Amino acid sequence: ASCLVGSEMCIRDRDRSYCKIVLKDNQKILSSKNMKHYESLLPDSSFIKVHRSHIINLNFIKSIIKTDGGFVKLVNNDEVPLSRRKKDDFLKLIEHYMAN
Repeated sequence: ASCLVGSEMCIRDRDRSYCKIVLKDNQKILSSKNMKHYESLLPDSSFIKVHRSHIINLNFIKSIIKTDGGFVKLVNNDEVPLSRRKKDDFLKLIEHYMAN
């Protein structure tokens, strides 16, 4: 998994038993590992869990949609839901991330 880290755009948890990994070229990989496995491998400086079933790479954020509960739009135009509980922390992190 570590060889994919620079290419991973988003990891989606599918029914807690496997994940779909979306690469920057929009290629999709199904993994038999659950999201918890990838959470421990991915660097905190680039990846954030924005929802219980989504981890995204901060380098692939296109925009943030704050209406309807909140979504993160990725460069491939996928919209990832933003958890209400994680929204404020996420917005603070993004503000800090963009400043650097």
